[in-house]
Amino acid sequence: MCRYNLKIKPVCNSLIVVLMFDIAAVMFDIVVLMFDIDLCNSLIVVLMFDIAAVMFDIVVLMFDIDLCNSLIVVLMFDIAAVMFDIVVLMFDIAAVMFDIVVLMFDIDLCNSLIVVLMFDIAAVMFDIVVLMFDIDHSFDLHHCSLQLCLEHWTDL
Repeated sequence: MCRYNLKIKPVCNSLIVVLMFDIAAVMFDIVVLMFDIDLCNSLIVVLMFDIAAVMFDIVVLMFDIDLCNSLIVVLMFDIAAVMFDIVVLMFDIAAVMFDIVVLMFDIDLCNSLIVVLMFDIAAVMFDIVVLMFDIDHSFDLHHCSLQLCLEHWTDL
């Protein structure tokens, strides 16, 4: 049982790496979007700070995988904040798209950037959901490391 739980560690790492790449893609699209849509700047900056906080927690999580349960709780709160900001950002993007349609300036470029951004955000949300379902395995890792520690002291 304990050996099985230890094999989950690379799975947790790989999910986090995929999540980091997806968040990086979203940040890249948001930066590009900022140069084309000035009305979104304030919300996008807030979103980028929240994503940066999530990435910080993910990096810590990768190096301290044994503390996965406590750090993932912090990560979930940060992700919840990001999801809230993403929802607000999507409403703001919809308003911006309406303004773009009215003004008829660079409509093709802005529409394509917004569509790419929404697909990347959806990919991040999917990976976040997968990561949340893997939390129970992270709790098993804690139990396993404690069990190994007890076995070590018992052998002495």
